[in-house]
Amino acid sequence: MNWKGHITVTFGIYLVLVLFLGLQLTSSLAALILLAISSILPDFDHPKSVIRETLAILSGFFTLSLILLIFEVEPVIKLVAGTVSGIAIYILIKTIPLRHRGKRSLHQWSVCFLLLGICAVVFFFLDIGFRYLPFIFVGYSVHLLTDKNV
Repeated sequence: MNWKGHITVTFGIYLVLVLFLGLQLTSSLAALILLAISSILPDFDHPKSVIRETLAILSGFFTLSLILLIFEVEPVIKLVAGTVSGIAIYILIKTIPLRHRGKRSLHQWSVCFLLLGICAVVFFFLDIGFRYLPFIFVGYSVHLLTDKNV
């Protein structure tokens, strides 16, 4: 199934969850975003996936922005260093050697639970709470199930 199919199935599940759980708009919007991202996240291991390209671009831009904001040197030096670093991060993410599906891929239940653990720690330290963890689990699980990786 392609990323559009995963998003479509996940959106249907989202509608059921919103109706069943009666989420408020702000909570339901955050849930939808987490469901959508986590439902295509396993395809990060495909070299030409939408999620991999998006995360590579965002990471490169974040690196550029961070260098521009943090370092106190000449603006030209910040711009050059930030641009070079941003491009390097983009290339690094795009060239991470992963297998698409199989034993050494992100299409594993163990990766789903590892992601949940990492998110739980991040949410704890950001004081977000754990109410969004089920949406990450559902999104990732839907992807694995629709790809028949049971």
